[in-house]
Amino acid sequence: MDQIIEYVDVKYDVDQLKSIFKDLKRTAYSTFTECDISSWLICSHPRYEEIMKPILDLHKQVHPHICPLATGFNYSPRAEVPYHIPAHLDLDKPLFFNLLLPVRGCAKITVFKTIMNDLEYRHKKSHFMVPKNDNDDLEPVKTVIVDRPVMLNTSILHRVHITDAPRNAWCTRWIDIPGTYNFQTFRDHMEKTLNNSEKSINKLSKVETLWIYQNLKNQLTKN
Repeated sequence: MDQIIEYVDVKYDVDQLKSIFKDLKRTAYSTFTECDISSWLICSHPRYEEIMKPILDLHKQVHPHICPLATGFNYSPRAEVPYHIPAHLDLDKPLFFNLLLPVRGCAKITVFKTIMNDLEYRHKKSHFMVPKNDNDDLEPVKTVIVDRPVMLNTSILHRVHITDAPRNAWCTRWIDIPGTYNFQTFRDHMEKTLNNSEKSINKLSKVETLWIYQNLKNQLTKN
C-alpha cells in the first residue's frame, strides 16, 4: 500500500489558495453524491478555470491533462456526518493520481482492501463505485492524516474522515498519465517539477497575484 497513498515533498502557498477560495466561495459549487461535501471545481463555473489559472498552469507542467470534474477545492464545514466522504473508489482515464494540498482543518484518509465484486455503481453514475454492504466489514489497510501534501491513487477503495473542521483542501487530479509511469516514478517527477518550477505559485509577485484575482473577480461580478 506504499504505492497507493504517500506524503509528498512539494512547496505550495497556502495564503494564495485561501485567496482564490475566498473569491470562489460566494458563487457556484458542486456537491458530492452520498454526502454533503461542497466542491468548487473547474467544472462548477465557466470562469473557474481562469481564476484557478496560477495553480493549474503550475500543475500542468507536471502533466498537461487535468480532470475538470475532480480538480478544485473540497470543503467540509463540520467534522460529523454527513460531511465525511464515505468509502468509494474513482473510475477515470487509465492511469490517474490525485494531489491533495491542505488549506484549512484536517482529515484522515483510510485505504481499504479492494475487492471489485463487493462493489457496485449507484445513482446511475459510472465514475465511482461503493461497497454493496454500505461500509460494513471493510478491511482497513492504511490510514494517513492529511495535514501536509499527499498523493493518492483513488482507484483503490478509500474513505475521508474529517477530524478538524472547517476543513478545506485543494485537489489536482492528473489523468491520461502515460503507462511508462507508476506511482513512485510519477511522484518523483511531480516533486521535482513543482519544487523547481520557475513560475511556481510561491514565486508569483504580490502585484501579479493581486491583478489576476481582481481582474477575474470583476469578470465574475459582471456575469
